[in-house]
Amino acid sequence: MQRFILLGMGCILACGMPGCSDKGDRPEIGYVSGNVTLDGQPLVGAAVNFQPDSGRAASGMTDKTGDYVLEHAYKVNGAKVGPNKVYFDYPTGFPATVPIPSQYSGQLSSLKEDVQAGTNKFDFHLESSGSGDKPAAKKAVAPVD
Repeated sequence: MQRFILLGMGCILACGMPGCSDKGDRPEIGYVSGNVTLDGQPLVGAAVNFQPDSGRAASGMTDKTGDYVLEHAYKVNGAKVGPNKVYFDYPTGFPATVPIPSQYSGQLSSLKEDVQAGTNKFDFHLESSGSGDKPAAKKAVAPVD
């Protein structure tokens, strides 16, 4: 009986030690979702990427309505809090439904968004007209409960 009590206490202590939490060295994350359109139509099957100045990028795929939710790591939704470069592409092996204009893809993108703690909603209304204007991005930030 004492053996089981000692084993149980050891497990409790081990789980409370630094480095044993499920958060690990993960930075502060803000939940990010939104919608992406290109020329007024949903951008389907595209990757939405948020790249912070340092650290891991977050990404999410648009669905048939253009909606997306970012994932920072496996089963961890959101993006690193702070400034993030935003760009769009099609993942390798996925068919491109429509070409993404170069001003919104990869290193050429000049889009930036500031992710806040809590809930963030960023809608992107992209245009292929080549106007070079920054697409409208609406955001709603709500505090974490």
